[in-house]
Amino acid sequence: MNLWIKICVSLLFLTEVTFACSLNTKGVISLSGPVSIYLDQLGIVNELDAISSFHPVKDFKGVKLAGGMYLSTATLKSMEGKVVFFDKSRELKKVLERFPKIKSIELDSRRRAPREVIDQTAEVLKPYLKNCDDKKKIFNERISQLETHIRSNVKKIHESIFFLGHISEKLPDTILSNDGVVYWLRKEKLLESYPTDLEYVNWSMKVISPLRGKYFFIGVEDSFNTGLMKVEKKADKVFNVSYPGSLTPGYTQLEFMKFLVDYF
Repeated sequence: MNLWIKICVSLLFLTEVTFACSLNTKGVISLSGPVSIYLDQLGIVNELDAISSFHPVKDFKGVKLAGGMYLSTATLKSMEGKVVFFDKSRELKKVLERFPKIKSIELDSRRRAPREVIDQTAEVLKPYLKNCDDKKKIFNERISQLETHIRSNVKKIHESIFFLGHISEKLPDTILSNDGVVYWLRKEKLLESYPTDLEYVNWSMKVISPLRGKYFFIGVEDSFNTGLMKVEKKADKVFNVSYPGSLTPGYTQLEFMKFLVDYF
C-alpha cells in the first residue's frame, strides 16, 4: 500500500512539473523592465539567464547586467544565439544590431497605460511561454483589483504633479506628465496635473508658481536597488515617495500608485 502511495505521489509531482508554467526555450535575457516584472509575477523569472540590475526583482538567481547600451563587447558576444528583450532605445538597438546572432526583441512602453504595457508584454512573450494560462488569469485578476482600488481612491490626490527625483530645497527639473500611471489617470480624467501634452517636461516657473499650494507636489524615486517603500512629507502638499518599480512601466507602477493613495 505504501508503495502505491509513493508511486501516486511521484506521478502527481511529475505531472505538476510537466505542466507547470515555464519558458519553452533556454537562453533568454531580459533588459526590459516590463518583461522581467511580468515573468516575476508568473513565478518564472529565475528561468532567465540574466536581467538588468535596474529591474525591481527580488531574489533573482541569475546574472544581473549593468549598463544597457554600455554593455561590454564580451558580454554582448556571450548573448549570441540567445533571445534578448529590451525597452525601446535607439542607442541600445544600434548596439544590439552590431551582433546579428542575437535575437533582439524591442518593447515600446512610452505613452501607454500600465494595463496596455502589461498586455503588450504578454503578447510579445506568448511564443516563449507554455502552460501559463492559469497564472496569467490570476495575474490579470490582480491587475484589475489594483486598477479598481486606485480609481476609487485617487480622488484624495486628484490634483498632483509628479517630479522625477527627490524634492529638496528645489524642485527636480523634470515632470512625469503623460506617461505610465500618470498618463492612464489623466486619460480617464481622474487626475489633473501639469498642463502639457508632452510625456516628460521641464517645468516653467510661470506655469508652476500658481499651482504651488493648490496641487500636491510629489517627488518620485525608483528604489529598485534598496526595495525601500516610504512616503516623506517635506511641507504642506509637498511629498517624496520611494517605491521599487515606481518608474518601471507596467505592473509595479500600479503597485506604486496604490501605495501612494493608501498613504493619503
